Amino acid sequence: MKRLNQLAVYIILVFFIVLSLFVFVYHKEPKIIAPRSDTTQFTITPNDYSMNIVKDSSTPTGIKKVYFMTMDTINDRNESLSFFVVHEYTRVWIDGDLVFSEQPSAKMPQNYTLGCYWVRIPLVNRDSFKSIVIEEIPVYKSLQNQKLTFYVAGEDDFSNIILKENAPQVLLALSSIIIGLILLLITFIRYCLHRAKESSALLGIFAILIGIWKMGDTTFLPLVFNKSPRFISFMSLTVFYLSPSALMLYIKYEFKPRLEKYIDYGIFLSNAFILEVSLLQVLQIRDFREQLTMFHIVLAFDVIVVMVNIIDKYRSHKGDRAQNVMLLTFIICVCGVIMDIVMYYAFNHSVGVLYTLITFLIYIIVNAILSTFLLAHQARIDELTGLMNRSRCNDVVYNTPVVAGDAIMIFDLNDLKYTNDTLGHEAGNQMIKHFAHILSSQLPGMAFLGRYGGDEFLAMIRHCDEEQLHRIAENIAHEVKQYNQNAQFPISYATGYGLADKHTQALLDVFNCADHRMYENKKRIKEEDKK
Repeated sequence: MKRLNQLAVYIILVFFIVLSLFVFVYHKEPKIIAPRSDTTQFTITPNDYSMNIVKDSSTPTGIKKVYFMTMDTINDRNESLSFFVVHEYTRVWIDGDLVFSEQPSAKMPQNYTLGCYWVRIPLVNRDSFKSIVIEEIPVYKSLQNQKLTFYVAGEDDFSNIILKENAPQVLLALSSIIIGLILLLITFIRYCLHRAKESSALLGIFAILIGIWKMGDTTFLPLVFNKSPRFISFMSLTVFYLSPSALMLYIKYEFKPRLEKYIDYGIFLSNAFILEVSLLQVLQIRDFREQLTMFHIVLAFDVIVVMVNIIDKYRSHKGDRAQNVMLLTFIICVCGVIMDIVMYYAFNHSVGVLYTLITFLIYIIVNAILSTFLLAHQARIDELTGLMNRSRCNDVVYNTPVVAGDAIMIFDLNDLKYTNDTLGHEAGNQMIKHFAHILSSQLPGMAFLGRYGGDEFLAMIRHCDEEQLHRIAENIAHEVKQYNQNAQFPISYATGYGLADKHTQALLDVFNCADHRMYENKKRIKEEDKK
C-alpha cells in the first residue's frame, strides 16, 4: 500500500504538469467583439436593472438568465461596466450591438468553460441612456441561483474596490502560503543538520496548497491575471483536490496512528480520485468542477478515517497535553470543513470557504509552535525513561537560584553493571525504567526529576523540610520493596539528600551534600552485603 501511494503521488505530479500544458495550449481568452473608443469617456451608474430566467433546452442546464439595464448620463472619466462570471457563458449587447461574447468553441464541449472570469465593458459618451442586455448561460445546475454584482468605476478605483472586498481572504491565503514556505525552510535546515522531520515538510506542502486554493478562489486573482481565467480555476481546484493526500500523509507520519492501514486506504482513495478526474479532464469528458460532489464524498471518508485515528490517539495519550492540544485543534479544523460543505449544499456557497481556511491556519500555527516546543523539549529528554537528561539536570543544579527549603535527592542503582554483564542490557534497561517509574510516582507533583547518569537520578523539591524528605524516602523504599517481591530483576539503590537553609549560597552546595550522603549510604550497603 505504501509503494502504491508513493507511485500515485508521482503519477499525479506528472498529470498536473500535463494538464498545465493542456490548459495553456487550448487557452481561450474572452474578447471584446466590437472595440469601443471615443474622444471623451465618462462615468456611468446603472439606473436600475431587472433579471428574467428564460427556459432554453439548448443550454447545458435548460435555462439562461437575461439582465436588462439602462445607463444614465455618462460623465467625463475612463470607466467600465464590470461583473464577475462563475462558470457561465456570457454575451453583452449595448443598444442591440454585440460587444462581448464568451461561448463554447468547436474544441470545447458545452459543459467546459473558461472558469471564473471578469467581464469588463468600456463605456463611452455615446452610451448615455442606451439599453444594455446581458445574457448568462449557467453550465452547472448548482450555479443557477447565483446573481451578478455590477461595478462601474475607473481602472484604479475598480482595482481598489475588489482588493478591499477580497482583503481578508487574500491575507489569509498569503499567510497560509508564507507559513508553508517557512515550514519547508525549517525542514530543509533540519535536514542539513541531520534532524529532518518529514511531517513538517508535509504540513508545509499542505499549507501552501490550501493557500493557493484560497487565492484562486478569490475574485482578485482573476482580475490580476485576467488573461488566464481558465488556468486559475484549474489550478485552484487541482491543489484543492491534492490537499487531503498531503494532510493525511502528515497525520500518518506525525501521529503514527495504530490504525495506520486505514490512513493508507484514505490516501489511496484520494489519489485514485485525482487520477480519475485528471483523466476525464484531459479527455474532455467531464470538467473538474463537475467532480466536486464526488470529491466531497472522498473528503467525508478521509475525515471519518482521520477522526477515528485522532480519537484512538487521544485515548492512548490522555496525559500528554501537547498531543491533546494538537488533537483538539485538528478537530476544530474538521468542524470548519464540515461547516463549509454543509453551507455549500444548503446555500450554494460557502462564504468563500473561510471557515476551512481559518481553522486550518489555527491548526498549522498551533502545530508549528508545539512542534518547535516539542523539538526543544525532546533535546532535554532521556529517551529510555522519559525523564529530563543530564544536560537539564546540570542546568537545574548550576543555574537555579537557591532559597531556604530547596532540597535535592540523589538516587544511585546498585550493581547495574553486574546486571548488564550477566543478564544483558535489556534487563538493566528494564530495571532503570521501573525505578524511574517508582520515583515519579512517589515524588511531589511539582518536583523536578531527571536521569543524571546511567544509573543515577536527581530530584529537586522546593518548599521542603527534613520530615518531608524522610517520608518521601520511606515511601520510595516501600514501593521498591513491594516491586521486588515479584520482580524478575530486583532493584537495589543508594540515596542521599541535601536541604538548603537561609545560609546556603548555591544549589550546588545542596547537591554536593546530597551526593556525599548518597555515597555514604552506598558504602554502608556494600559493607552490609559483605556481612
